[in-house]
Amino acid sequence: MNVGEAKAIARRWVTEHAAEVPGLLGVLMAGSMNYRPEDSEYHPTSDVDLWHVMEGDPDFLGHKEVMCQGVLLELAGKPSAQFADAETVLTSWVNASQLQTPSVIYDPTGRLTAIQREVAKRFGEPRYVKARCAGIESSVQRGTLPGMVSSATLSERIVAFTFTGLTIRELPLVAAGRPPTFRRSAMLFTDEMTARARGELAERMLEYIGSARMSRTDAEQLLTACTAAYDRALEVKRSPVPFGFKVCPASRQHMIDGSRELIDQGYPREAVWWIQAVHYAAHNVLERDAPDEWERVYREPYQRLLDALGIGSLEAVAAKVPLAEELLSRTMAVAEEIMETSADLRVEPV
Repeated sequence: MNVGEAKAIARRWVTEHAAEVPGLLGVLMAGSMNYRPEDSEYHPTSDVDLWHVMEGDPDFLGHKEVMCQGVLLELAGKPSAQFADAETVLTSWVNASQLQTPSVIYDPTGRLTAIQREVAKRFGEPRYVKARCAGIESSVQRGTLPGMVSSATLSERIVAFTFTGLTIRELPLVAAGRPPTFRRSAMLFTDEMTARARGELAERMLEYIGSARMSRTDAEQLLTACTAAYDRALEVKRSPVPFGFKVCPASRQHMIDGSRELIDQGYPREAVWWIQAVHYAAHNVLERDAPDEWERVYREPYQRLLDALGIGSLEAVAAKVPLAEELLSRTMAVAEEIMETSADLRVEPV
């Protein structure tokens, strides 16, 4: 199957199910699918993000993952206020790149399509690129970074730690007009810093993740323990838990095989951040829905992972903050250099 065929399956699914979503204003395709050639191969470890722009409560849809004819669809509800006009979208580092290309696939009023065309025309204007990078910086400084110290539970601090690193890694991509990405963010950050003779900064990011001194064997062992927890979580899952939507049969290829893919591509250390995120989701399910088994079998391997990454306690996560601050400052400086040399941003395949 190629990317064009996968996107066609997604469009048909949206057409068939749009009436089921109350207050739905439109649907747009998000993520890397918008930037890949139509005739390129669709990898089973990929997903197709479908953002449902809603007038009502976006939590009605929440996050869901659906397998449709071999294509993993990730559904998410988005408040209409985020897409009020082109100006609002252009200043958002999360949303702008999603409307840089003709990504709207359901739009009964035509309003989203009109906004998309305006965003595409003005996407590369320096003031908007700077606003988006500033938004990333603010998101870390005012949101995720304080959470690494102030959050009351280890679980909450781990989420803050994870998203701090992820968000910082988006800076060079956004500065260059490329779409943000999740699973491959550490890999792309390493590639970008290496290409710019900033390999030491890539190493500092791996130190933040906790994998700088890990080997391929280390990453594979962590993935083995993660896979066992994830597969058991699939069997016992009953309750809603944080990021539990990622624990479903449809997501297994993206979560587990996607980790293996990063290792096989020569990025075992970069794969570790994704393995940690996957194990976190599985841990939440097991702790809630199989507490006795979690205590006997799965708690120790998960704690071993956290300790290996240097995030095994409240104090350990807080101790990562100075490195996160350094990474934010230095990566922002790289982003500013990219913006200075990118007079006209062009879409690049990812």
